[in-house]
Amino acid sequence: MVAESLAIVGAVLDIEIVETIIWPKLLSLLSDTDARIHAATLKTISLILQAHKGECQTSPLFKTLFPPVFISECRFARAAAEKDQRKVDDDTYLLLEIFSTCFGPLLFAAHQYLDDQNGKDHAFQAFMSMSTCNGPIVRRYCAFNLPGVAESLKKGYTPGLSGIAEFLAKDADPETRWNLAAGVHETCRILVGNGSVDRLFHTVISLLQDKNQLVRRNTLEHFQEILVSLSTDNDVANVRKLTPMFQNLTLLAEGNWRTQQLLAQQLERSTELVPPQCLRANVLPLLCSMAEDSTYLVRKAAMRAIARAIRCLPNSVERGQEMSNFISEWARGGVYWMRIAFIDCAASALQVCSSSLFESLFAKSLFELAQDSVANVRLRLAGMIHEAAFPCHNNALFRSAIDRLLQDEDEDVRYAIEGVDERMKQKLRDMSSLDHEDEQREKAERQIQERAERLKVESRKKGGRAKVNLFLRKASRPQFGHISSQNDASPTCVTQTIGFGEASGGANGSLAQAGPSKTAAGSSGTPRMGRSPSPTSPTSPTSPTSPTSPLSPKKNFKKAFGRSGEEGGLPSSPRWHARSLAGRGEEQLPLSPGGRLKTLLSNVVSGNRNRT
Repeated sequence: MVAESLAIVGAVLDIEIVETIIWPKLLSLLSDTDARIHAATLKTISLILQAHKGECQTSPLFKTLFPPVFISECRFARAAAEKDQRKVDDDTYLLLEIFSTCFGPLLFAAHQYLDDQNGKDHAFQAFMSMSTCNGPIVRRYCAFNLPGVAESLKKGYTPGLSGIAEFLAKDADPETRWNLAAGVHETCRILVGNGSVDRLFHTVISLLQDKNQLVRRNTLEHFQEILVSLSTDNDVANVRKLTPMFQNLTLLAEGNWRTQQLLAQQLERSTELVPPQCLRANVLPLLCSMAEDSTYLVRKAAMRAIARAIRCLPNSVERGQEMSNFISEWARGGVYWMRIAFIDCAASALQVCSSSLFESLFAKSLFELAQDSVANVRLRLAGMIHEAAFPCHNNALFRSAIDRLLQDEDEDVRYAIEGVDERMKQKLRDMSSLDHEDEQREKAERQIQERAERLKVESRKKGGRAKVNLFLRKASRPQFGHISSQNDASPTCVTQTIGFGEASGGANGSLAQAGPSKTAAGSSGTPRMGRSPSPTSPTSPTSPTSPTSPLSPKKNFKKAFGRSGEEGGLPSSPRWHARSLAGRGEEQLPLSPGGRLKTLLSNVVSGNRNRT
């Protein structure tokens, strides 16, 4: 076809040739009465603009030729998305679906030259219409394009875009949430600030507590980046808002060992951002539980995270209690591999702790393992003991442990410890750099303590305020019946599902309003190290089907994933040319055409948080 061929040609030719020869032909193809040609031309324009995006500062193609075409397509998309997608004609649905696919690249190419009132408003309203329509395929592409749209429209449209993110996080279609989770770290980085933090918190928590394992894993892959974006300062409110993210970590640990390894790795990178009370009550028990029950690789990752988590406990008394519990269960455990894991944890602590902190926490218990009855334990200690030369070179137990290992009865242990003096000399060769590095670690540890004290003081100052912080309530696993509230018959449920604020219509309007679990992790005091609290097992989420809903949640789930409908299946790659009338929309909108969009817009534009 001519339209598809022009994409290859236009991407490699000079921009002047594209403007003078190819662009007029593309305009004629856009005006063709065949919707398939129109759709193919949109994709062609998208590819050409991406290929020449480096020349957008000087080219008339980006400045004057393309923006009017883009605005015209936005008007069409907005009008088409406000209709019931099951009832529109085939050509309209095809064009809407293809435009939702290309919307991100097209907007990114034109956003610098769109007028704030005439151009960007049309783009934002079209994107909002597509994001809230009842066509699941269109919403999937909107979720995929959200980071790029946020980058293009972030100035002046941050509250509305963060509201769209919160809405899509509670979408009934699992693949929409899967796409959103894949880029939520970029969305948070771009949109944080300007009153959007609360909505982004709701978005991330919804995705982390999603009923689908793949959605949770996509969010977890960039967990540390999300925390960095959402805690851009040391304000006590932001730190306290992070608490619900760690109160249901057992849900994130569900699944195979790779998911557990990923969780341990992300927690290792995030320990300095985790509130101290969550480290004790949630993070450390979960890491010890995974290390005890899962595979070797998970255990290694968990031990690295435990070493950093213990270092980040600002209170020396609490840190001593946690370390005492850890030593009693792992360094003196009845199973030899637990003692090997303790040695792995000590080796990781050597990489992050100052010499004084390591010697006070790990040295004595570590060197006592030179007398262990199992040769495997002594062999692991012999292989790493030279790494402790700098913090412990004046420690009597350190020299005693080396002497004992040199005379060990096991041949492999003696072979592993052979040449330890030479390795220690190499380790201590540059004492000045080692001292400087140790000073930097001590400084970082003091900063952790100072930050904790500062937040404690700020918390006391703000504790008497009457305003209720929604994030202070314990987060329980959400009930997903309300996520499918797009099928509900009551018009007020749309406002509640969007989650722009405390909708006066009901208590389930947002995730933070869900009732707290009385037996949630950490509610009964500090658990013993390595023993997870005993939360009540979350019941299977139910999704009641409205009488007006044409498809049940189970059928929607099967259709979205293209497999047997069971959780854990890989998302399918929808092909627009194979969609039928039955696959366009999964629910009947409870409002008149455009009513759902108007409800969403009224919350954004007016700023009325109690509007229903």
